[in-house]
Amino acid sequence: MADTRKAAEGTAADLAKALRTAWKHMAPGEKTCPWADEATAAYWDRAESLFWPAINRDDSETPRFRSLALEIYDATTRSAATTSQGLHPVAQARTTLTHPRISGRRAKAA
Repeated sequence: MADTRKAAEGTAADLAKALRTAWKHMAPGEKTCPWADEATAAYWDRAESLFWPAINRDDSETPRFRSLALEIYDATTRSAATTSQGLHPVAQARTTLTHPRISGRRAKAA
């Protein structure tokens, strides 16, 4: 249960961070991101339906929290991603969801 909770919470944090990062690059003078709170709320509304069945199963399959976060990220940023100002920041920030950093591991030198 703890691992599933950790996965859900980590993915929610990554979603909010990716949205704030994209917004910061599109509107550098703005202090708050209008996307993060609404998207995080949408994530938790839908993540619950993935969480409880995972707790009741005896397998080690992790729920598809990351896929859900990507779906919400894409829906939230859709209109910005089609503009010249938003295309690059939205795509760049999205990579933090598609390729999350694994804590505790060092990046190998190239």
